[in-house]
Amino acid sequence: MLLSERERYVLECQITSTTTPDKAPPIYLNKYIHHLKRLAENGDALYKMSNGRVAIRLVKVKIFEDVSVLLFQYTNKDLSNPSFSEIQTGKTRVAKKKNGEGISVSAHLCINNKPSNETLPEVNTALLEEVHGLSKINVNAALSSFIKKSTNFSYTDPETKKEHKCNPRARIDYNANQNLKTLLSKGSITGFQAVKSSSVPSLDEKGQIQVEEETLKLRVARTTGDEALNLINKAVSLVKQKQYSELAVRYVDENNRHKTLGVSTREQNIREKVFAKSEKIVLEGSIINQCEEEIHEELFDKMRSYLTK
Repeated sequence: MLLSERERYVLECQITSTTTPDKAPPIYLNKYIHHLKRLAENGDALYKMSNGRVAIRLVKVKIFEDVSVLLFQYTNKDLSNPSFSEIQTGKTRVAKKKNGEGISVSAHLCINNKPSNETLPEVNTALLEEVHGLSKINVNAALSSFIKKSTNFSYTDPETKKEHKCNPRARIDYNANQNLKTLLSKGSITGFQAVKSSSVPSLDEKGQIQVEEETLKLRVARTTGDEALNLINKAVSLVKQKQYSELAVRYVDENNRHKTLGVSTREQNIREKVFAKSEKIVLEGSIINQCEEEIHEELFDKMRSYLTK
């Protein structure tokens, strides 16, 4: 969960708005974003997980003519206290959490208010700050909860003429616009891990010890470009023969960040498999904290420029 003071990575996304039930008229982003803003301002935008030991809060929402920006905070009571060491002496101090506190991080979600296509008014492009804990899955869950909590829409059924409640929904998906060949033209693979569900019913006669899944770790020389792609294809073929269904590709990207890509052994064209594009944003005027209570102006300005260019 270590974050730099001067740089952040953002992931290209799209937000798709739907309405439940399906027969209800569509409710787009511009109809419910103001409800989210009021929920955050009232301090009621709190989503809890893990029996209340982990929480996501929507702290701020700002709505402009071109974009909207949402600031999320993630808090985890179970994470270890942060430590700080003096570089020269190695002397270490620990910043202890107080009662009720948890380790916190924040992430910005910047959304283009204008739909990406006139024929798809329910889809808006977005950028999500890449922060551990505030993954697409977690933000999706929290955002769904906040929308449901803050809205109270209704519609009249044209057949029965009765009024019914309806709710907008939003789903964040990464824009899969960068293929494996492009990633490995600048990055390099460092190893593989294959996974398969076990076909062994149990290891003991009574069936008390069962194998859930098997993993196979493969070490390779650091490889890049076409040679790396060929090596991935070779690894896929070899582990598929041994009935492994998934292959995790460990690699180092152009920014020297260690990442993992999942590949199914059933895929036909590995080199054209697409992944979310990650963009590096360097801050020049001000540092950014691990957890912000206000929208960081410089980061927001750069996310806004990238999104609306």
